[in-house]
Amino acid sequence: MRAIASTHRDLSALIADGKFREDLYYRLAVIPVVVPPLRERREDIVPLVQHFAAAHARRSGAEARAFSPEALALMMAYDWPGNVRELGNVVERALTLTTSPVISAAEFAPVFSLGRAVAPAQSSPDEREDILAALEHCGWNHTKAAESLGIARNTLWRRMKHLGISRPG
Repeated sequence: MRAIASTHRDLSALIADGKFREDLYYRLAVIPVVVPPLRERREDIVPLVQHFAAAHARRSGAEARAFSPEALALMMAYDWPGNVRELGNVVERALTLTTSPVISAAEFAPVFSLGRAVAPAQSSPDEREDILAALEHCGWNHTKAAESLGIARNTLWRRMKHLGISRPG
């Protein structure tokens, strides 16, 4: 039997803290493969965008569409804290919500910002207010607030920490 497992956590530290079984680690770590985050391999962004666009075209039965150089530059400037999954979701969203054969930066930027992504990866002045509004609307339920913002729960948590947002009271 073969198993493939993935994590973004430091299993060595978890073993040291008694939060991960050492014997399980040695069963899984036969051939460890370390894949750096997308922000450290920006040369992969354009080929991944092309792959996601082609996959979308196959699924939808439509002709493949492309992104303008400016739209690609926007994606290259972003740090992608959600890595390849976040990139795939943004590409899928752009292809679903726009109809142009070539998606320009002007068309793409609003789609990109639906997930509250800011390129380059810096906070916008409105991001704090957007996050606070989503949290208040969802009764400070982080999972629901993250879903309403179109981001992962751990991304919401990181942004809250970065912006100094904590539940009042």
